[in-house]
Amino acid sequence: MANAEDEARLQSCLKTIIEVVEETMKKLSGQEESGHFSVDGALDTNIYTFTLDAEEEALMEKMKTELEEILSQNISRLSILSRKYLLDFLYQHSYDYKSREFANPFNCGILKAFLNDVQQMLASLKAFQGAFNGIEGDVKDFLKRFPTMKDRPGLWGTTLLYSAARNNHANLVRYLVSKARCSVNAQNQQQIKRALSKSVKDDYDFVPNPSAGSTALHGACFADHVDIVKFLFKHGADCFLRNHADETPIDNGGTKPNIIKYFTENLILSYSIKTSELPYLPIREEDEDYVVDCFWEYKPFKEQKWFPFSELESITLQGSLIVKPEQEFKREIHLRVRAGTYAVSLIEFLRSGKEVDFTQKFAWIRCRGSSILNFNCYCLWQIMFSKCPNAETEPLLTMLTIPTAYDSNFKVQLDSWYFCDAKTSAQLDHTMKYRRKYIRLVLSHVCHDELLFDFQTFSFTNENGSITGSIRWIPKRISNNPHNKNKIIGIDDFQTLANLDPVPLTTARLRHVLQIDDSMSITDDDELLKNEDEYDSDVDAGDIEDNDDKYIDMNEIKILTLSEIMAAEKVTIEQAVQKLSEANNNSNARLNALETKLDEIHLNVMEQNKNMNMNVPNEIMNVQEKMINQIETIQKRTKELQDTTTSKLEEKQQQWEQLTDNIRDMRTEMKKICEALER
Repeated sequence: MANAEDEARLQSCLKTIIEVVEETMKKLSGQEESGHFSVDGALDTNIYTFTLDAEEEALMEKMKTELEEILSQNISRLSILSRKYLLDFLYQHSYDYKSREFANPFNCGILKAFLNDVQQMLASLKAFQGAFNGIEGDVKDFLKRFPTMKDRPGLWGTTLLYSAARNNHANLVRYLVSKARCSVNAQNQQQIKRALSKSVKDDYDFVPNPSAGSTALHGACFADHVDIVKFLFKHGADCFLRNHADETPIDNGGTKPNIIKYFTENLILSYSIKTSELPYLPIREEDEDYVVDCFWEYKPFKEQKWFPFSELESITLQGSLIVKPEQEFKREIHLRVRAGTYAVSLIEFLRSGKEVDFTQKFAWIRCRGSSILNFNCYCLWQIMFSKCPNAETEPLLTMLTIPTAYDSNFKVQLDSWYFCDAKTSAQLDHTMKYRRKYIRLVLSHVCHDELLFDFQTFSFTNENGSITGSIRWIPKRISNNPHNKNKIIGIDDFQTLANLDPVPLTTARLRHVLQIDDSMSITDDDELLKNEDEYDSDVDAGDIEDNDDKYIDMNEIKILTLSEIMAAEKVTIEQAVQKLSEANNNSNARLNALETKLDEIHLNVMEQNKNMNMNVPNEIMNVQEKMINQIETIQKRTKELQDTTTSKLEEKQQQWEQLTDNIRDMRTEMKKICEALER
């Protein structure tokens, strides 16, 4: 802990600052009574603006000068630790240590907040010392007054929970977690780059301080306080967070037999891999390598026990779920054994026979292990009740869902699979990711008993054993047909699989789609900025019609002028006229295509109205007929313009440009008509 004399100097400095600020606020309050000022920052809408009142400005300037003098006299007398703590606070209020001045002036609005921060800092000295010494009253009083400090580090760079756990104050730890709601994974103060997961080992000022970045679990493991370790672990403390010395809590307890024993009993070391070493990382989605660490098992339809597949069968099943980008996912595979040939559905995780009596050979299958670690595959969790009071006993092949709301008619169906709801699935995923062996859950709409889920055996039970069952996961499926190659379109379990080409959702697929979305978003934004002038007509998706050959986009009709052709290609008048004729013939063709499309829409609407015993509104038909007549008129005048002699070319050029403007106006009108017809 800090030197008592140094801490006393820091307290004296803070108390003096508080006295100066309070004295200034009293003077302002006296002037408030006469109707001049307000020091209530919560009601002041201009708390960060300067004042126009000369008296107030003078008071603020006087206070600012006094504070700067106090800090100048005291900061140099503080230890490095206390000085840093004070300067970190003052930096938030624009204090420049080099010039020994506040860069910005004070005003009434921010004065109350500044005073509260100084009082909080002063009170924290006693509270954090109380957490270190186990004085619960000091900590409780402090958090009651300043609740936002519950997860923030104090003078010594540690949190309240870390100090209490490190020094074996079990009652205080329970209060901080259960009552004050402190985060069990709040970390001690650390270097900013380290906090942002950046490499800092090569930085000149980096010191691998084990306390920096440590959590309460680090401290309890290091000090061998096993009861506190158990409490923190049960409340979700992360065993794999690393401090500045790159140590996990497991590393900190590596030489403590009681700590190692507890983690060994409550973490999953492995499934099929033989090891006695504790894990050092959670299961990460970023890892692309496949690790074979699982057991493949099957349970006959009307039996309670799970049986292991043979080694050869397990290898076949393992390989079937690893789908590389160039490979096709097999929905069903066949296993040849002495008893015959079995078909295994990788969609339902169901085994069946190939012979006449195949229904007698139904068996559920599961992979007991992590879907991410073994297959880089996301999953859906299912539970099966083997024993439950007042349950239906006839098993079903249909997969059911756990109700998410109270249902008075609901009864558990034994030996049938239930899909977990989103919240339960997320909790099970989290348990698997952090390699925890157990999790306790209450499925409130199924039963009111707390169920203990065992991830080593993939089973669950209540306290007295009246409810038991199994768990498993099945791959989360998405559509992989040609339309959805670069998308993630989920497939629910009540959807037909025809034309969907289901495949497991893998971590690689998710990264691929996210990268495409990011790149498309950037490209779309760039194109929009680049071509924003071309979208003045407010074109939307409905303006583009799709046929079997190509897209017809109204905005792509380009009416060329003679000046544009001659400027672009440097040709003679005669050649320009010829090019103009060719270009406008193309435009005519496009207009004709639009007219044809308009007729098709008209016929479709008429047919739909005929089926619905309705008529197309007369006003829409009249406008459509008027637009078609205008198109014919423009085409006729266009031909006349193209036949004009060279001597009158300039005069006709002006007429042509006027027609161009008319066509642009017509495009807008045609778009509205098309939208009306489609509706």
